[in-house]
Amino acid sequence: MHADALYQELNKHWLSTSRALLGEDVGPMAEYEKWLSQATSGLVFRKSAQSGKPVAFVLPFYSQSAPAYSFDEVDLGKKAEPLSINEIKDIDSILGALEGRVSYTGGISLGTSKLVEKSTDVVDSFYIYNSAQVSFSKYIAYCYNFEYSTNMFGCVHFGESNFCISSYNNGKITRCLEMHNCRKCSDSHYCHNLYASQNAMFSFNLRNANFVIGNIKLPKDRYAELKKKLLGELAGMLRKDKSLPSLLGLASRPPDKSSLAKIAPLRKPESRKPAGTGFAEEKFGELTKILFGKQLKGIAQYEKWLRGYVNLTKAVRSAFGDEIEVADYADYFAYPEARLVKEQDAFLLGDALRFDGAFLENPSFSEAGRQIGKIAYFYAGHNGGIVENAVESHVNIECSNCYRSTLNLNSKNCVHSFYSLESDTVFGCNSARKSSYLLRCCQATRCARCFEVDSSMECTDCYFCHDCENVRDSMFCFNTKNKTNAIWNVELPQDKYRLVKSAVLGELASRLEKGKSLDLSIFNLKA
Repeated sequence: MHADALYQELNKHWLSTSRALLGEDVGPMAEYEKWLSQATSGLVFRKSAQSGKPVAFVLPFYSQSAPAYSFDEVDLGKKAEPLSINEIKDIDSILGALEGRVSYTGGISLGTSKLVEKSTDVVDSFYIYNSAQVSFSKYIAYCYNFEYSTNMFGCVHFGESNFCISSYNNGKITRCLEMHNCRKCSDSHYCHNLYASQNAMFSFNLRNANFVIGNIKLPKDRYAELKKKLLGELAGMLRKDKSLPSLLGLASRPPDKSSLAKIAPLRKPESRKPAGTGFAEEKFGELTKILFGKQLKGIAQYEKWLRGYVNLTKAVRSAFGDEIEVADYADYFAYPEARLVKEQDAFLLGDALRFDGAFLENPSFSEAGRQIGKIAYFYAGHNGGIVENAVESHVNIECSNCYRSTLNLNSKNCVHSFYSLESDTVFGCNSARKSSYLLRCCQATRCARCFEVDSSMECTDCYFCHDCENVRDSMFCFNTKNKTNAIWNVELPQDKYRLVKSAVLGELASRLEKGKSLDLSIFNLKA
């Protein structure tokens, strides 16, 4: 990569971003690849069956027995050999005909994307390197799960952000380094759970803060003086070690429980609105009626199957002994469990705790590292904007009617799903963008009324399709575009397609109603 135009352009943006964050040049991006790559640990590379080159995948579900190909090796316009009449009479005959013929494509970039390398699930984005699940963004390197962002390096789970390095789960932040779980912030370093704040360093659980270090409010001039010194230290460490200590690493020591006593008298019982989950049953019936022609009932019986593509959660005890649920999202599982707190407790602690005077007498990164344990408590979640009826759901922004789902962004009716962006009625999905009425779909953008569709864009009424664009009313299509009434990439007369579709959907509905799950999936097409 280092000699080509993509690297040259990204390096130019890396240099300007690092100068904006640290006040000085720290050298070329290539020197920091090992450090920045920690953000993309979920990116997996398989060997192409055609060229032998590495092919990027981000989801772990693909059958290892099927060959893998790179997106640039696939001819989306290639004419497929049609299946015979006997091979499409029912679902088992179709699956039998496809045995040994299915392959999976990685390194996928869809829509208008250009200049993308060692990345996958990239949609309408430009200048992307070693990243995954990036949409509507540009100048992104070593990143995972992004939308509407620019100039981001070594970051995970971001939206509407710019000029950031080594940060996790933030939204609408600008010029930030080592920020975790923050919203609407700028010009800040080494902070967690800040909201609508600017000019902050080594601070935790604050709202509307400005010119703070270690949760200490400072005069603007004094803050600027200390910030310049601290950033100089950080830049020197980065040039020398080619990495920086993480915020979580600084806060890894067990907490001093006496700090919790300061807010114990202020804690109040949580006031929660009654949870309503009836929408999940109603929408599940509506969705299955649309997809299969038969309304399935009793969503609880399908829960295990619906959660097959969804990240895990775990129950832990908070620092106060309360039971809380944490989602496997961003770096939440890495938060020190002894320092986990609920949202209302987090902001009480933020108001009560701060560095002591020794820091102002000796303002240094090492002193900040020694003192950060005094204030470092972590909240593993976020609710932003108007959130209505988000039940057992995590990271909810402007959403409604979400049940046991994580990362619900401007969406509604999200059930047992992970990462729904501007979507409606998605069940059992992983990464649905601008889509509606999907069941067990992954990496789908602008799709509607689809079942078991993966890595596809602008598809409607599709079943068991992979790497498709603008495919409609089709089944079992792979690596193709602009098809209608197609099976295995071959278009059929509409009446013939409808007969096959009716038989297949009837069998799927029958198997689901009887077994409450299917062994069959887009990632494992076996009879």
